Amino acid sequence: MRLYIFKLGAQVVQIQHECEGIQRPSPSLLDTHKEKINLNPSLQEDFELLVQLCADCDLLVEERAPMGWTEHGPLHQRLLQRIPHLITVCITPFGLTGPHANLSAYPLNVYHSAGNAQQIPCDLLRPQDRLREPLQTGGQWGEAQVGTLAATAAMATLLRRQHNKGTVIDCSKQELLISLNWTETVRFPNEGRSPSRLEPLATIVGGILPTQDGFIQIAVREDHQWLGLTQLLKHPQWATDPNFSTRQSRIANAAVISRLLATQTIQYSTHHLHHQGRELGIPIAAVFAPSQLLNDINLNARNVWQNHSTNNISMPRWDMHITSALSKKSNLISSEKLNQVHNLLPLKGLRVLDFGWVAMGPYAGYELATLGAEVIHIAKPPPTNTSDVNMNHQNYGFDTLNTGKKWLGIDLKTPQGLKIIHQLVDQCDIVLNNFRPGVTQRLGIDFETLSAINPQLVMLSASTYGESHMSQPYVGYAPVFSALAGLAHLTGYADGPPAEVSHPVDFFAGSVGVMGLIGGLHRRQQTGTGCHIDLSAREAVLWSLTHNITQIHNNQCSEIRLGNGHPTMAPHGAYPCLGLNQWMSIAIGSDAQWQRLCQCMEDMSLCADSDLKHAMGRQRHQDRINQQVANWTSNQTIDDLWKKLQTFQIASFPTVGSEELWNDAHLHGRHVFQSRQSPTGERWYVSAPWIFNQQKRNALTTLENKAAVEDVMVHLLNQSIDEIDRWIASKVIVLR
Repeated sequence: MRLYIFKLGAQVVQIQHECEGIQRPSPSLLDTHKEKINLNPSLQEDFELLVQLCADCDLLVEERAPMGWTEHGPLHQRLLQRIPHLITVCITPFGLTGPHANLSAYPLNVYHSAGNAQQIPCDLLRPQDRLREPLQTGGQWGEAQVGTLAATAAMATLLRRQHNKGTVIDCSKQELLISLNWTETVRFPNEGRSPSRLEPLATIVGGILPTQDGFIQIAVREDHQWLGLTQLLKHPQWATDPNFSTRQSRIANAAVISRLLATQTIQYSTHHLHHQGRELGIPIAAVFAPSQLLNDINLNARNVWQNHSTNNISMPRWDMHITSALSKKSNLISSEKLNQVHNLLPLKGLRVLDFGWVAMGPYAGYELATLGAEVIHIAKPPPTNTSDVNMNHQNYGFDTLNTGKKWLGIDLKTPQGLKIIHQLVDQCDIVLNNFRPGVTQRLGIDFETLSAINPQLVMLSASTYGESHMSQPYVGYAPVFSALAGLAHLTGYADGPPAEVSHPVDFFAGSVGVMGLIGGLHRRQQTGTGCHIDLSAREAVLWSLTHNITQIHNNQCSEIRLGNGHPTMAPHGAYPCLGLNQWMSIAIGSDAQWQRLCQCMEDMSLCADSDLKHAMGRQRHQDRINQQVANWTSNQTIDDLWKKLQTFQIASFPTVGSEELWNDAHLHGRHVFQSRQSPTGERWYVSAPWIFNQQKRNALTTLENKAAVEDVMVHLLNQSIDEIDRWIASKVIVLR
């Protein structure tokens, strides 16, 4: 979380204290523009100085070291006794409570504990890789995801802080990562299956494919996109196969199509496919290496790169592209509204109009709902039989991401429908959308129009490149975002191609949008006017890779893929256990931990090997170490191995999927899973990824169809039932 609050204008003081298991980046690029103070809070004199510092601070961010708390335990507990109004974000691997609260874990272990690694890589061109170890994403991206969500919860709490009362926000890294992939996490309780690399669940066709000079990411969903792709590839004969004629049939034959596409893409340059494909409206992107991004025309046109004068290095920026609303109003309505609410979720009392579709926008709306906002989702009814996996004839993605919202189907292309929308805008604090640039203007819901109705409106427009870019608007999905930002290039085996990164990416971009919206609400409290936030999903992902990409640009590290490896730690990977697809993540961050692992393995020759006593030597011999560790783990069941590793305080965690997460008593004890009623019965979802003051997580209320229509139209807009029925009859309001 070191970078995120600073990027929105806060003054940040970083307290450093060396302890076992902390890997500090050097140079510390994520600590740019911060004051740094070295303190040892276990010393009374230093602790008193820390109390003085915190008394003048708005927020304390405390992150537990991988190997556990110091002997004094969490600092915030001691500080709250002296500073009762202190707001604290406490970031730990598995939360402050529960059976796993004190487990040792590095970021690698946490990533493998959250279900994401079980789905990487999923390369339909390389089925042999499914027998290799599951992977973390590259560029330390898991930690960036965690920091972004933790910062969002902190900013939301600061928005309605009470100066005489403190707040402790319990942020489990595992649960934060789960929340950014939660629709896949609940596949098992909802559908009885657990997606993995062995049984991939395709929702698009394409993948990362070879070109003459690199790789291209293709992510085709719709029929018109498929037609554009066949045109780009000059209408290969196989494209007319009846088995490829519908979206559902293409999904069923995704592996076959990927192999056929690869025979075509290899004939073209990456540049040709990237640019010509976009002209045809295809979700397509070059798989950019980080070294290529510094000179990217679109990024430079949007002033993404900033020079850090002290170190003379270029760093990606994300300061929110903001357009202010013009308003003569000065009363801060939302501040008054928020101040009337006590002991509730941070955004309780705020109202959101959510025009999100597919994933990025709907996830942003869902996250706002978990923070207490009332979210009204405007969308046409989804198809009930899509190839996107339907859940008892319901659209899985739509139903899951509608959790906690009030869904209304309103036809914006009718004058009556647009009038209803404008009336709702006047009653809302936030409007969000993830349409392509230009769509909101055509529909009459652009910021200029809506801010004239409600000058205090804070609006988010999220798209692939952002609204102010040099290329024509085109649709993009999660794999496209990761390819454009360098994440796909950094993810994969050291000896293999880039790996597609999908589900968490669009959710992550949505969460960055939420952080921007809350920043906009803070700004509104100060100015009394709203603003428009222009978010590029590509830039959101790029910004989250700041440390890694900046080091690459300044020749401080290589841009080769590391798989599960680490620049300085070894062993650091996932190792096979007895059984199919059973893997254990193990990370060693100090010489003392290495000695404990050797004792656990009962291998005294490793303990005595002088070449392996220190980290540099273990890095040089990591291939040999990895093989010896794998030989040891492969003869043990995953449960027995984990018990043994924990006995020796070795940072470790099994690589889990949806089924294992569902059966995890720790997660159930922390109420991570909750259920709601849907038209087809009970459906499970993942609750908010943070806990405020150790209170039980609130269940989310979901309304749709006639119930949502009446709730919003009658109670908010004072419309009669007869008028609502006429709108339904004339298809201005559409029911499912």
